[in-house]
Amino acid sequence: MNHSFAVVLAWWIVVLASAIAVVYTRHQSRELFSELRGFEKKIDELDVDWSQLQLEYGTWSMDARVDDIARRDLKMYAPDFHDVRIIHR
Repeated sequence: MNHSFAVVLAWWIVVLASAIAVVYTRHQSRELFSELRGFEKKIDELDVDWSQLQLEYGTWSMDARVDDIARRDLKMYAPDFHDVRIIHR
């Protein structure tokens, strides 16, 4: 085998390996970018859910609603002034 032929063959192997590495890294990059987009979409969906839950929490925890449920469903009421006893120690 000629020395120059061996050098050319070695260079072809290096170039081919480099090309394969470039294709592989580009493929990995695209897969990771796609995965990142999926995570960003999930974050957006969770942000919407969080906003809806915050709104719902605000609605359910309103004082008037709590008072209405206590009176209607639990038959609770605020005591009259003369029914309140203050005990001093």
